[in-house]
Amino acid sequence: MTRLELREDWEVAFGPHRFPYKDLHRATEGFKNKNLLGAGGFGRVYKGVFPVSCLEIAVKQVLHNSSQGVKEFVTEVVSLGRLQHRNLVRLLGYCRIKGQLLLVYDYMSNGSLDKYLYGEGNTTLSWSQRFKIIKDIAAALLYLHEECEEAVIHRDIKASNVLLNSEMDGQLGDFSLARLYDHGADPESTHDVRTNITEAAGNFRPSCLHRAVRAEVVIGNMLFLVRLLLIMSLGLNLEASIAASDIVDQFVYSGFSGSNLTMDGTTTITSDGFLQLSNGTAYLKGHGFHPSPLRLCESSNGTVRSFSVAFVFGIVSSYADFSAHSMAFFIAPNTNFSTALPTNYLGLTNVQNNGNASNRLFAVELDTIQSVEFKDINANHVGININGLESLRSYNAGYYDDKSGVFQSLKLISRQAMQVWVDYNGETKQINVTLAPFRMTRPLRTLLSTVYDLSTVLTDVVYLEFSTATGHVNSLHCVLGWSFGINSQAPAIDISKLPNLPRIGPRPRSKDWEVEFGPHRFSYKDLYYATGGFKERRLLGEGGFGKVYKGVLRTSKLEVVVKRVSHQSKQGMKEFLAEIAIIGRIRHRNLVQLLGYCRRKDELLFVYAYMPNGSLDKYLYDSDLCTGTLTWLQRFHVLKGVATGLLYLHEGWEKVVIHRDIKASNVLLDKDMNGQLGHFGLASPRACAHKQIVPLTDVFIFDFLLELTCGQKPIKENVQGSGHTVLADWVLQHWRNGSLMATVDRRLQGDYNVEVAGLVLKLGLMCSHPFPNARPDMGQVVSYLDGVVPLPELTPTDLSFDVPAMMQKKEFGMSAESYPDLVTSFGTISSISGGR
Repeated sequence: MTRLELREDWEVAFGPHRFPYKDLHRATEGFKNKNLLGAGGFGRVYKGVFPVSCLEIAVKQVLHNSSQGVKEFVTEVVSLGRLQHRNLVRLLGYCRIKGQLLLVYDYMSNGSLDKYLYGEGNTTLSWSQRFKIIKDIAAALLYLHEECEEAVIHRDIKASNVLLNSEMDGQLGDFSLARLYDHGADPESTHDVRTNITEAAGNFRPSCLHRAVRAEVVIGNMLFLVRLLLIMSLGLNLEASIAASDIVDQFVYSGFSGSNLTMDGTTTITSDGFLQLSNGTAYLKGHGFHPSPLRLCESSNGTVRSFSVAFVFGIVSSYADFSAHSMAFFIAPNTNFSTALPTNYLGLTNVQNNGNASNRLFAVELDTIQSVEFKDINANHVGININGLESLRSYNAGYYDDKSGVFQSLKLISRQAMQVWVDYNGETKQINVTLAPFRMTRPLRTLLSTVYDLSTVLTDVVYLEFSTATGHVNSLHCVLGWSFGINSQAPAIDISKLPNLPRIGPRPRSKDWEVEFGPHRFSYKDLYYATGGFKERRLLGEGGFGKVYKGVLRTSKLEVVVKRVSHQSKQGMKEFLAEIAIIGRIRHRNLVQLLGYCRRKDELLFVYAYMPNGSLDKYLYDSDLCTGTLTWLQRFHVLKGVATGLLYLHEGWEKVVIHRDIKASNVLLDKDMNGQLGHFGLASPRACAHKQIVPLTDVFIFDFLLELTCGQKPIKENVQGSGHTVLADWVLQHWRNGSLMATVDRRLQGDYNVEVAGLVLKLGLMCSHPFPNARPDMGQVVSYLDGVVPLPELTPTDLSFDVPAMMQKKEFGMSAESYPDLVTSFGTISSISGGR
């Protein structure tokens, strides 16, 4: 190592990645002027691109003759090198060579804030963008002052040090004047461990540092926060104090070319001039906002005034008979929907906040997917929603003919433009929604109406917005024109100026069962490419059905799992059809989602979302210590998730679905360790099932509760190695002996809730009862697990049974005809070495 490559103490303790000078020289093309982004007293900043990763960077080159150069360089590396926050510019690394000092940052494509505030060009920021940037920087300062290891005082907050990324998020940069001190300490009396480093780098006295820190707290950051608080609190509420000139009473867009709509996610304005909310990419969301806020409430009494909205939209799916989720027009208090989920949440809410009154949300959904979770009436309806995705009122998409009065159906995914009118009467509180084909005069009769006082929902100042969310099918959601009016009808949209909807080619021919049930059909070529040609290194597992591979879809980069059904599997086609028919249409967060399928000659393939944490069995039975185990809280969370999924199958879907194969290897864990039940190859819709296959069949094999609690397979090997024991019998015997808690997985090392574990064990025994009428149904199971209903008082005697012995007694009268679930389940278990 040369002398120049030696690392000083501050680099070892604090420094991030150290780049070779030649890499930065190459990335900036030798620091050419064409790559110069700016210059100041510290030196110059250049744009660069790493040739291998194609990562865009910004390189700050500290001037050799800068008196503050070395000191500020050290300070910035020390301060920023260990900070991680979404609203702080990320320091990727640094370089020192022959007195040259360079800092490497993420490139901020939209530059610094000052050019939008003080620049001479026409580029400016909407009020919603400005407000978001203020909140971003406030969040960054809160992190610096209170949430990182040591308090960081920035000392140089100004518009030129606020950078904007591609999403126009504000990020605070330039930490060259920053100082650090311990939380709770007086900056003036505490010696900062960085002080001697700074002194060594440039003659900077500790007393000056302490005074600077105090000045920062009192004058710098605090003045920024005081300004913010004055606007938000002292009678100058930020959103309520918007200037009258910023408030609009009406607008009209006959096409969107040249408009300044605010957009996020997948949303864009195309060269043809329509607002394209989604771009066909799977599992994403997009929003389009009118840039100016609206004041809907009367200043005198706070009631929402009458308003009218009109828009022309079209949904263009690559498949004529089904689409990927939906779109909505909505009114909300802000434009930040970063925590909202795609798919059936439409980019509006998420699992935690859906339906909460604090959302202050009014929406009209144009829904093309039936979500039983939200009680949708079908997969082609219009709904009026308040604060969530469960519609207050909904009706089939269509209109009433003015002459005959007959209802005429419309197909939302017809690839044809349609018109929508949304009206609210501030006096009667009536909400009307009307739908009609494009170019038709507005029908006299509305499609659906309801009475609801929006004064109880909407805030004083609101934003008008569109939202969409995609699932697994390539669909485009488009808005061609839009208008709005307060206390008047929405202005007329000039339909002669509206752009045409984009075209998508016809879908491939499908068999009847595919048209009725099938989700997205993938091409074999795409799946072959995604799995690297079904290489062994991509193999996740295999069984009697075939093999399972991990893959990455080429366009969306979505990680997937591809199940390749074996050609030799006699049950292949039968199970393939069962799985497509059932899981292809159900939607639940605790059921593995089938993204699509592929048929190629005799090959059958399923495509699922990839579950990064694999199957549950490896955490329960894998002896490999590297796998780790699950905590009790994680196990109980998985247990309740699977129970909720089964309750949906038994009671929440349009048909009763019996899974018939509940076991740890069929429970998959997503990135957040949520349990999702998969593998529907043996599933049976009740409408076409054997008369003896009932939901209690699933309850019987929900002795899965015992597996999860005990960490044992349903057929466990005896300690002495002499034969096997049914897990339920083993747990029951311990209960008889007064040692029930001894059955809890030892790997938990006693770290579990004894009362809850006891409930789960007893509930598992109830589910294992050989007589169906003695078992709880899944609704009761979920109620017991949620603590809504107490478990019945039980004794070991109530559940005394020896299943293998009972099956061997002729006088017991056991038969497959009488108890198919008992015989089939235990027959299957007995035939598998080591249990399931």
